Parts: sequence; structure tokens; C-alpha cells
Amino acid sequence: PFLPKNMKSEIREKWEKLIKKHSIQSLGIQNFFYSNMELLKGIKPAVAILPQTKHYSYTKIFDLLGMGSDSNSLIEVPCDENFRIDVNELESKILELSEQKIPIMCLISVFGTTEEGSIDSHKDIKELRERLEKENNISFYLHSDAAWGGYIASLIYENNIIEEVDGVEKYRELRNFSEYYQVLLPNKSKKKIEHIYHNIKAMKEYDSITLDPHKLGYIPYAAGGILFKSELMKSLLTVNAPYVFYDNTSDLKFIGKYILEGSKAGASACSCYLSHKVIPLNISGYGNIISGTLSTASNLYNRFIDYNLDTENKFEIIPISEPDTNIVCFVVNFKLNKNESDNNLNRMNKLTDKVYQRFRFHNNADYKNQDYIISKTEFRYKEYKGKGVNNILDKCNIDRSSFSLEKGINISDKVNILRITCMNPLLTTENGIKQINDFVIKLEKFLEESHLKLLIYSDENLTDSFKQSINTIENNFTIKIDIDIKSEMTKIKNLIDIESNYDAYVLFANKDNIESIYPVLDIIRLKEKNNTPVFIISEKLVDESLLNQIQLSGFEAELEKIINEKDIEKVINYLIKEKNK
Repeated sequence: PFLPKNMKSEIREKWEKLIKKHSIQSLGIQNFFYSNMELLKGIKPAVAILPQTKHYSYTKIFDLLGMGSDSNSLIEVPCDENFRIDVNELESKILELSEQKIPIMCLISVFGTTEEGSIDSHKDIKELRERLEKENNISFYLHSDAAWGGYIASLIYENNIIEEVDGVEKYRELRNFSEYYQVLLPNKSKKKIEHIYHNIKAMKEYDSITLDPHKLGYIPYAAGGILFKSELMKSLLTVNAPYVFYDNTSDLKFIGKYILEGSKAGASACSCYLSHKVIPLNISGYGNIISGTLSTASNLYNRFIDYNLDTENKFEIIPISEPDTNIVCFVVNFKLNKNESDNNLNRMNKLTDKVYQRFRFHNNADYKNQDYIISKTEFRYKEYKGKGVNNILDKCNIDRSSFSLEKGINISDKVNILRITCMNPLLTTENGIKQINDFVIKLEKFLEESHLKLLIYSDENLTDSFKQSINTIENNFTIKIDIDIKSEMTKIKNLIDIESNYDAYVLFANKDNIESIYPVLDIIRLKEKNNTPVFIISEKLVDESLLNQIQLSGFEAELEKIINEKDIEKVINYLIKEKNK
């Protein structure tokens, strides 16, 4: 790129002749390997290395290239607890492949994963390649998949234009990035801010970068681009046609010779050009918009953390990690009581899916009535081996005793994950922050509808079948039922001090001493003023004296439920419907 133009032309011409003579494009796969049989003797087929968080399109890409998309061709490296490629695992895999004489065609890292918004450690990967080149004589092509997060690079440039080359402005780099964004993004940790900066800088050393303006560029689909560090790479792609591409034609005017399509509409290119002219690629343009979305994601993340710190809440909203970019991924689960040691993965998945059903996009007819929309994904252990999913399970205190253990989890198990992509920069305004708060409040309210608190009175020990029924109901309805048991008649007066936040009272009427619940009814009447439903479990479903006492205690007999113990599920179903009204 730094050679004089006349030398560039001369080198490119020689390069293109070599490409035509020796490349796999010209010779074809069979002739290429046949003519290089001796050179490639003992060397196994090349592979590509990717993180587990790769976009699904890579499977299609390597299918089309004829490389194959199974685990022998695409080597996936586990991710760490931040859902970034684990660099230690990566180094071990590279050395292992080298010992087996398996060449690495390319290593792909992601700058903004599609599902989590994570930014792989480009700086560490770049330094790893440099060290392996010096110490082990190992190298490979580095590609950054910045389709989602490429525009985040605009955060590091000031408004000042250093120079303009062929109509492209080059801006001065921001000198105090960390300090500047700690003020602008007060909810984002310093560690995350520095991670963004160092990895933007490291991308410059990559051999190629892909980015999609139709994502964080806010440009209509389908605008996409690829950047090469060396323009000589274009020669690998060139196909000329004498009736279209003349010798004196500028490369900038016709890209058909370098892409799969010979002809291409210019609408996407025009939309990029106009957008970048109106919104510059610096801190006052795209940088300002994108930093707003990062701020919104950090704000939402911290709201979830604050919710979990409230000891009164019966649920937890657990982010998978502090977001690198503007995507917040989380799960919801029941908060453990003091007497509980662990949770159930299936129940957590059902609760998370229950939240998704409340906030998901239903259909075009109802979208105007929807207040908020979130999306969902699944982290399957088969695709997410390593620290990432295991870290989520640890955060959620998931009981793994029922798993077929492979690093603590069955390969068939999955974790349901909720996703919120904060694309609207206006959510940093006062009104926008109110919307974020309103969403969290509605989420909290919806979760509380899945929690019931019952006061149970019985002068006998509760049967095991009743306790088992409660456990079964919790699993069937994906709810949490807290039970406060009162049993001693001698301390019945202590019920006067009971809290007023029960969803229902369940009284067991002993068949031989049905009068034992009469004083309880009187006390509940005085305390509750008849606002909380009362259910009486009795073998005598119709008892004249009991009905009379209900009325004497101030309750309406036809509204209070006298049920059989086996019908406790009907009680719970009734309470859930009442709570959801």
C-alpha cells in the first residue's frame, strides 16, 4: 500500500501472472493438488479455526468452497466466560494442529458476535500470531468478522480531518479514549471500555475484515463490505471481460471483476456513501449514535444487577455477562430460599421461555398492542462447550446431578437465553430511560405473577402426598410457591401478627375437630378485612356447621372454597388466574 503507483502496477501485473499460472482458481482443485503432489506430500488437508460463537453462515461458506463443514474442516475453539474465543485454548489447538502437520488456512475471530454481541480478543490473537511466527515458525491468515460490530471503530476518531485521499476523509485518533468514554458511558466498566479500544486498534493488523452497514450502519439491507489489508488480494478474485473492463478503466468504477456477480445494483453503495457523508465515521457521527446504544445496554444490564440485589425479590434476572457491545443476553430463574441448595435447569428454561412468550413478537395484527419485544436463542452444550455455558449454570446454581456428565453437563442439554438488542440511541434521553425502567418494571411484575405465598393452617402434620402435590404443581405451572405453616392451636393468637401479603389462606379442617379452624377464620377476618381468599380443605365437602361458621366470621359462604386435599391444583390454578388479571 505504501509503494509508488507505477511500482504497484508492475507488482500487480507480475502477481496476476503468477496467480493465473499457479492458483487453485485457475488450475481447479484436482489439477492444483496433482501438480503440487510432491510439495504437499505428508501435509494433511487445511482447516479453518473459528470460535464457537461463529455466525451460522460459515457452514454454508465452507460448503460452497468445497472444504466441507464438519468438525474435521472447521475447528471450533471454546469460548470463555465472556463468550469470547478462549485464547489459551486457541494456542493449544494451533500447536496441536502443527504437530499433526495440519495447515491452518485461516483463523476467524468475531468483532461483535450475532447472539451475544461479544468482541473476541483481537489484540491477544494478533500477538499470539506474532509470537508463534517468531518462536514456532507457524503463521496463518487472520480475518475479523466485524459484520455486526465494525462500525464501533468510529468511536476512536475525532472530528478533525488529517487528510483526504480519493474523497475518503482520514480523521485524527482520539488520544484519551478511556477517560473520554468513562465519562460518556458511566455505567460501563473501565475494563470493558479498554477492551473495545485495544481490539479496535488490533483490527488494523488483520488481513481482512468484513462488515455490514445494514446493521450498526443503520443502512437498508443488503449493504455489505470486505476490507483487505493489501490490495494485491484483489488479484485472487479478478475475472476480466474485454467488452466491459478496458485497460484504461479505473478499478474504482467497476467492481464486477472482483465479485461473484458481474453486475450489481448501486443502491446499497449509494446509501452507504450518503449516510457516511451526512453522519461521519467519528465521535460526532456514528460514534455518537453507537456509544448511545452501548450506554443503553449498560444501563439495562445494571438495572438487572440492581434487581438481583433486592433481597425481597423472589426471582433473579441473570445477565450471561456484562455486554461488550449493545446486546444484553439474560436468563430468569427463581431465587433460592435459605433451605434450598440448587435449582433445576428444566424449570429455569421453562420460566425463561414463559417470559419470552409474554414479550415475543406474535403477529402483524397484534404488534401495535405489544409494549416491548425481545428475542430468544438457545445455547446448546454441543456448540458451546467450555466456560461460557458452565458459567451461566454456576451463576444460576443449577443442580447437575441429573445430567449425564461431560464437564458437568449433558451434551443434549440447552439453556434458553433471552436477548435484547439496544439499537435505539434515543433510549439514552430522559424519556428513553423511562422506557427502559418501564420495561424492567413490567418484567418484574410478570415474574411476580409466577410467585404465590400461602399461609397454611393445620393442627396435624401435613401429608407427604400434599407436599408432593405442591412440588408437582410448581413444575407443571413453572411457579414458585412459598408456604408459611402454622400449626399450634396454643399459639393461635400469634396469627394476629401475620403479614398481610399472602395470596391465599389454606386451612385444613380435621374431620374429628372441625371447630379448630373457627378461631382462625375469626382472626383472618379481623386482619384481612376479607380481601384475601380462604380455602378450606376438608373431607366433609358439605358441612352445615362449617358453612354457618364461615358466615358468622364475616365471609360469604358461597365464595369461600371448601375442597378436597386432592384439589389443591385447582386452588393454585384459580390463584394464578386471579393474579394475572
